[in-house]
Amino acid sequence: MAGRIIHPPVHVATSLRCVANQLRKLLPDVQVIDIELNEGSLSQTSREQINADAEILLADGVPVVTAIMQEENKLRWVQSTWAGVEKIIKRLNPEKPLPSFVLTRSGGASFGKIMADYVMGYIIAHERHLFDMKEDQSKRTWVGSSRREFRPISGLSIGILGIGDIGKEVARCCKSMGMTVWGMVTRQPPEDRKCDAIDFYRTTGDLPEILTNCDHVCNILPSTSSTAGLLSAESFFINIGRGDVTTEADIVEAISSEWISGAALDVFESEPLPESSKLWALPNVHITPHISGSCITELCAEDFAKNYHRYVNKEPLKCVFRWGNLY
Repeated sequence: MAGRIIHPPVHVATSLRCVANQLRKLLPDVQVIDIELNEGSLSQTSREQINADAEILLADGVPVVTAIMQEENKLRWVQSTWAGVEKIIKRLNPEKPLPSFVLTRSGGASFGKIMADYVMGYIIAHERHLFDMKEDQSKRTWVGSSRREFRPISGLSIGILGIGDIGKEVARCCKSMGMTVWGMVTRQPPEDRKCDAIDFYRTTGDLPEILTNCDHVCNILPSTSSTAGLLSAESFFINIGRGDVTTEADIVEAISSEWISGAALDVFESEPLPESSKLWALPNVHITPHISGSCITELCAEDFAKNYHRYVNKEPLKCVFRWGNLY
């Protein structure tokens, strides 16, 4: 029949539980093939199955996508369950051709809302002295007067470094609390593509202006040659992007010198964070083990299903990584 939409099968290879079953509910007309993993990795049999049969693959970035990305296969589109692609890129073999399939990453639906929750949680905890009062409780100390002094969230401003899908979700969450939102981008977007939740757009060169005007700064930038070391010792930020945007030494210096009042850190230059790191013992530094954007099955499946509809309708996919950007 002319105009009939063809629904190609989807191969799923992830350690996330029940993603395949969730996809069967969201895509009832699609055959979903669950690829068995062995302790998170592909067996040789599973690897050969993907290379021989798969056109579409939803899989963990490492070790699954990296295991098959430069092998001979029929893949046309691969969506990683991860938000970042840095670890995938680092495992490319420069002596082999680049992958021929389109690579997409999980975006706003999978990570934006839960990462926004993380950001707001730490802002509220910081401003309402929740960590200090937990310390008061551990000492059985009633500290009433100073704990009553706080800044309402609606009177604060936040600078968000990186306005992609996740950055926009963080902006919307902050704006809903009445905050003034500054967004840093590589280049100014056209008016019809600006996010309504962002009051002021600025480019990378305007970073000092953002830092001067914002009570909190949240980094959601990826790891690239242009972002490495972007923040200096005089910057404060909630870091849920990548760990090389600033150095551990700069954070230690900023806290020790009381240039900033605190930091919430979810990503680091070296992970796991070594026991020898000075960050562990610094006051007002809150360390979490890279979990601000932990992937949730339902959200991951929902994100993929939306992209699948785009794929079969020949519409542009969301969150595409362009292999050409490597050069």
